[in-house]
Amino acid sequence: MTNVHAATLAQHPTFRLGLRPVAPLHLIVLAVKAYRVNRQRRQLAELTDSQLADIGITREQALAESTRSFWDLPGEQP
Repeated sequence: MTNVHAATLAQHPTFRLGLRPVAPLHLIVLAVKAYRVNRQRRQLAELTDSQLADIGITREQALAESTRSFWDLPGEQP
């Protein structure tokens, strides 16, 4: 990367805010992950109390997990 190119990038709003560009493939992977986690959370909400007891969680815990936003993914940092 040339110094001129680096200086131009440094002035871009994305870099000034401390954000980094995201590759399109990463966005697709993230979208698929969000879809899968959201589906699992909906399924968790549909389990019976007996099924929830089998996996060791309460109805309240299941509802709390199932109402989390789709972008609130495990292992993702803001």
